[in-house]
Amino acid sequence: MERINKQINDTYRKAFFDLLEQKVREEPPDYDWITRLYAELKERLTSLLKPESTLRKEMEELFDVELFDQMIRNKAFDGMDMYKLVTYSFTKCRQLGSPGRDAETTAKEQEVLTHMQSEEAIFATIVPLFLRNINESVDMVYQDMEDLSKWVAESQARQDASRK
Repeated sequence: MERINKQINDTYRKAFFDLLEQKVREEPPDYDWITRLYAELKERLTSLLKPESTLRKEMEELFDVELFDQMIRNKAFDGMDMYKLVTYSFTKCRQLGSPGRDAETTAKEQEVLTHMQSEEAIFATIVPLFLRNINESVDMVYQDMEDLSKWVAESQARQDASRK
């Protein structure tokens, strides 16, 4: 059953990112969808932190959804802006995630940066690659947090049982 679920999930992800690439290639691109995905990324990262956290406030300020939307619609979001978004996002994943995941997160970041420097790099190929890789990196942070929560709960249950 686990193998089937993974296969379904992989198929869904591939279809999603194929459609995203198609929508980004259109003229004009589907700016609404790109902006929603950017806002979702911001939400996924910031929700890992307490509302009063300095880091959360920094991220909320830097992931300005309205400014991002205006920039992409007016073709003012250039290669340097994309580079900054990529490096900042992956840096925050490494900062929030388990150190054991740093190499994997860095490899995903490097894949995007290498593609950005290639001759095939266009907005329609960079955006889906970035969104896929950054979301996979954020997924790892969430998975590690879930695993840690389970471990803490199991440890607490063992301690409680040994006290009885």
